[in-house]
Amino acid sequence: MERLSASHIAAAQGGFEPQRPNNFMIELTPPGGTSDVIELSVFSCPFPADATEVMRIPYANEERKVAGKTTMQGDGMELVLIDYVDQQVLQTMRRWRQMVFDPHTGKTGLAKDYKVDAHLILFGPEGTMERKWQLMGVWPSALKTGEGSMERATDANKITVTLQVDLIWLDGE
Repeated sequence: MERLSASHIAAAQGGFEPQRPNNFMIELTPPGGTSDVIELSVFSCPFPADATEVMRIPYANEERKVAGKTTMQGDGMELVLIDYVDQQVLQTMRRWRQMVFDPHTGKTGLAKDYKVDAHLILFGPEGTMERKWQLMGVWPSALKTGEGSMERATDANKITVTLQVDLIWLDGE
């Protein structure tokens, strides 16, 4: 195979099929809600990310680096949903968010009541070759309900939910 040729990419005999960013689904059921409302309303969702802080240990004129604290999704993952008039998308997200913090009482809920587990699934363009990510300890830390605009009559309103995730791993790791 010639190194300067792209003949290996999406070749007729197979191999190097690109993952399309629109071939994904999130399986997420908020407490007291149904998974269909979220799954069928997804507009966009970042794929999993994690980062480990670097701990530096100075010694004389040198330093060594070791792994420090690891965080999943940094400041959270922004799940964007289409706000459908005839579906309970906003209501479902508001109820879940209220389990975290209730503005009527000023109380913060218990993690056991508002945390759920979820899956993010990537698949090939014909629906096979799934990669399934496990998302543990998912909960909404912020909710943006959209924005009014008199000039955007052809856009759907979008709800943005910032989800916090405790742990993420790819099935089979």
